[in-house]
Amino acid sequence: MQRLLRISCFNGLRSEVITIWFTTLVVDPNKVEEVPVVHKRNSKSSNAISNEYRNLKGSRRERLIAERKKAGLTQTQLAKKLGCSTATISHLELGRVKPGLDISLGLESYFQQPFEILFPDL
Repeated sequence: MQRLLRISCFNGLRSEVITIWFTTLVVDPNKVEEVPVVHKRNSKSSNAISNEYRNLKGSRRERLIAERKKAGLTQTQLAKKLGCSTATISHLELGRVKPGLDISLGLESYFQQPFEILFPDL
């Protein structure tokens, strides 16, 4: 019989998954031993984020979405104006990422709203 324990460690942009399988050995019917067998798997690249962290969702930034729609812009149009990708705008609106300095300053100047209004969760 085997039991699985999976531990995910996240440090900056580097993620690491350690898988521990506990194999139950029955040497003596009165004595049961569990021996851990550790399998360590590093991410393919140091910039990769594990799927567990990729699927985390923060709070939706409703004000940012409302300001974009009020200006009549799609995510793609706003991304072009700010010089970033559409995925970045999408992730900002979904609360998955925090804006960098250049993006936050660009959003503040374009929408004429302070950072605290656009990103109340930060």
